[in-house]
Formats: sequence, C-alpha cells, structure tokens
Amino acid sequence: MVQPSFQSSKYRVLQRLIDRSATPIWAIDHTGKLVFVSAGLATQLQLDSESLIGRLAVVSGKSPADPLDALVASLAAPVGIEQTRQAWLQVQPANRQRSGKTTIETLFLYLDQAAVSDAGFGASGLAELSSTGHSATGQPDGDVPPVGFPAPAAFWESHRPFVLAIGGFSAAPLPGLDVTLARQLRQQLDAWNQLHHALSNQLCLGRSRSAQRLRRQIEWAVSRRADLLISAQAGCLEESIARDIQVQSTTDEPFVTIDGPLMDAELLDASLTPALHHLLDDPQHLATVLVRGLDETPLEAQAQLWEHLRQSGDRLRLIALTSPDPKMAASEDPALVNDSALNTFDSGTGSTDAIGVLPKIADRFCGPTIVIQPLQERVEDLPLIATAILQQLRVGGECDLDRFSQAAMDAMVLYPWPNNFVELKQAIQHAASKASAASRKSAAVRSIQPDHFPLAIRSYRPSGHPSPEVLKMDLDHEVARFEAALILKTLEQSDGNRAEAARRLSISRARLLRKLETIEQTPALQASDWYQGLTFDGEQSRD
Repeated sequence: MVQPSFQSSKYRVLQRLIDRSATPIWAIDHTGKLVFVSAGLATQLQLDSESLIGRLAVVSGKSPADPLDALVASLAAPVGIEQTRQAWLQVQPANRQRSGKTTIETLFLYLDQAAVSDAGFGASGLAELSSTGHSATGQPDGDVPPVGFPAPAAFWESHRPFVLAIGGFSAAPLPGLDVTLARQLRQQLDAWNQLHHALSNQLCLGRSRSAQRLRRQIEWAVSRRADLLISAQAGCLEESIARDIQVQSTTDEPFVTIDGPLMDAELLDASLTPALHHLLDDPQHLATVLVRGLDETPLEAQAQLWEHLRQSGDRLRLIALTSPDPKMAASEDPALVNDSALNTFDSGTGSTDAIGVLPKIADRFCGPTIVIQPLQERVEDLPLIATAILQQLRVGGECDLDRFSQAAMDAMVLYPWPNNFVELKQAIQHAASKASAASRKSAAVRSIQPDHFPLAIRSYRPSGHPSPEVLKMDLDHEVARFEAALILKTLEQSDGNRAEAARRLSISRARLLRKLETIEQTPALQASDWYQGLTFDGEQSRD
C-alpha cells in the first residue's frame, strides 16, 4: 500500500511487482512518515498496510502508547542516514500483538539525485536492489520478475528525498560500499595528518567542536610552560594527552608519574625524589610531575605536594588529572583561592570518591582546563578515530584487514561506549584479531564485520525503556525478604506450631524464634505478603 503521492500509473506497476515478492520493503518520506508498505512486510507483521501508512517512523526516547505507532517507530531509519547515505540494521518490529521477536536484516538507502549519482548506479541498479525477491525462508524467489524503476531524472522531478528500506540483506549488502567508505575515511585521515602532523594523538582526530577545542587547548599547553589541569571521564586516555604535551614542549625534562589516591606525605616524597634531585643539581634544570586523580589524593599528600611546588617555583611543573567537574576541598584560609580557581572548582561536584583539590593547589591552575569529552559526545568523530586505530594495528602487524564494513561502523556509532576510548581500542583490537583469523581461513572475509566485535557491542540495541536505576536491587534485602516469606508460609501451613515449622525448615526451634523476632522488628519484612504465592511439592497454588 502506498500513500496517494506515489500513485502515478508507472508507480502502480512498480507496486504490483514489489507486492508479488515476499521481501519486506518500506519507504519513509522526508518528514519521517511511513509512505509505503509492501505486501511482504504486511504479511510478515500480520497487519493491514493501510493501518500503518501515514504514521511517524521516528525513534524517540519514550515508547508511543499506541501499539501501531510503536510498531512503525521501530521501523525508523538509523540516525545519521542523511550523512551516511546507506546503513545496515537488524530491525526488530515492536509488534505487541504477536508473541516472540521478529528480526529483519535491513538495508536502508537515503535516496535523492545526488545519492544515486554518487553510488554509481542508476535505474538499473535500483531495479537490481528491488528485485532481490527473497521468500519468507530467505531463499531467492525465481518467480519474481525484475523491477524496473523509472529514470532517476523523472523520479526526482516529482518527489523529495526519502529512505528506502529493503529487508533480507546480510551485513555487507552492496559490493563496493565498504571499499568506498574505507577510501573516504582514509582520505580524511591522510588530509588530517598532513594538516595536523604535530598532533599525533588519536583523540584529536575529527571535525567536531570538541575535537577542534581539544586541539587548540593542546597547542596552547605546548606553547607555554605552565601548570595544567586535565579533566575527563574514565577511559578517555587523558594521561596520553599529558605525555604528548610533555614530549612536544620539552625533551630533556624528567617526567614523574604519581598515583594520587595511593599517596601519603612520606610516599609522595619518595616518589618525587628523582625529580627533586634533578632540580638541585642545577638551577637551570626543570622537571614535571603528573598526578593521577588529584581530586582523590589525600589532603595530607596534597599539602606536601604544594610545599614542593612552592619551594621549586616554576621549575617544577604540575600536570594534574581529575574527574569531570572537580570540587574544591575544604579550607580554613579562603584567601588562598583566587577567582580563576573559584571558577574552575567551586561549582564542581566531582566523583563520588573525590576528596577535592586543595585550594592552594587549585590556585596554581590559571590557564584553561583541558576537558576531554566522552566518546558518546563525539559520535561524528568515531569513524575517523576507529580508522586511525585500525591503521595503527595494521602497521604493527596485528591486523591483516584494512577496513570496517558499513554494518560494523554502524554498530560502533550506535554503541554508547561507557569506558570511552579505552573500550573502543580494546574492541577494535578484539575485532581485528578475530577478523584476521577468519580472513586467513576464507578469502571472502575482506573487512571487519559486526560479528567480530565483543558480544556487548554487536548485540547492543538502544531502548527507551527502563533506566538502569529500575534494574538495581539489594541482594541481601531480597534474600531476607524471601527467607521471611518462606518462614511465614511454613508457619501458616503448620497452623502456628513453631516446633513443626522448625522441623519442616530443617532448623532448630531456637533459630526459628530468633528469625521470627527479626521479622517482627523489621516492617519491610512484615510487608512480604507475596509469600502467599509460594507453593511446595504436592501443593496447588492459590492462584
């Protein structure tokens, strides 16, 4: 069934030919509305196509209340399809009227005149895409004739761009798409390396505002020798940024690394000894100390660090790593804190384990704080970063393949990366190793596919349903509730006879009395009325 705007005479022929195929096909217009549903899709969903046409196929954070709206929303195209032009996705229609899950391996094409020209296929190519003729079993249907699309020029004169979704495709549906994507990313990577050859860190890659700001901040830090604060979430490789700044700004300077949370004053002195001796050897000597987790460093160690910084002056540079939004530690002398320190720390909440930064040390960070954004905030940079990591693995002889499939790239873009860049590197190393082993066994494996990634990534599906907080529970409390329910149920079956209940529970009567006393003193356990649903061998449930 098609929307009226698609019902010219030449498109009726197209519709009849598509409807003869069991292949699920649908189209979404530029406003996000579902405008075409093939008979194959309607049959697979066991619904009338007319009931779906005109509904919004757009993913939102909240699942629509109307079951049909929720079903159509699950058919939405992947995010960023306008930029990628094509994407592969395993679609799971949210059909609440049917039990079980249906998965449709789908190729999404963003079709406008430019897309058709860039892809290198015209009317005949589109015809080939729409004449795949897969049956419900996934096998080609030889009875389906080829579908002839009208000439592209005539088509685009009467219609705006839209998304065409064709089910029944494997992860690499179109030969050449992976190569084209890899070629484009490689060209971007080469151009970036030529333009920013001094910035070798992969975190600087990309065109996003976060990437541009990070590059400017690093260039500023390299150009002048000053104390520096780097703020980032876990897994953002912030220490690599600090080391790059150190290498680019000086070559002869000792670089001492300290794990702040593990320090006390005595251990700090011992860790700084090499740098302090170097400074004493010559008044012209310089040194840098990198402190991991400054906002989680004990205040005693921070006070000792500040004393060394004060005695060494500008010759001892401090580079500090903190969690996002570091907070200020309590101080008995507010006069030690200037406006720049207040702006940096006072509004911060820090991590849950953070002690805070001593005001005397916070006062030293007068320049801009380098804030490394999490990978989830830099999705547009991810393809380029991933390509750079893969190229690095190839240079090191750890991978035989030189590209990701479009489906693998889509999977990486979709995944939230809770451990940020560290997790991305580890995932690509895992995928590269697995794909390389597969390519040695079969020449058909030419790119990294979604199946090569760890399970958490290849199986991830975004959901607007229960938040992580809903799934949290206290194990000890739940065990206590079950125990209380079991005791009360057994006592009820024993007609209140505590000795008999203890015998059935295989515990002593004294132990049973202690547990009953605990239940009586704990209102939460007394509220365990769900014990009424418990059944034992040979007993029928009350429900």
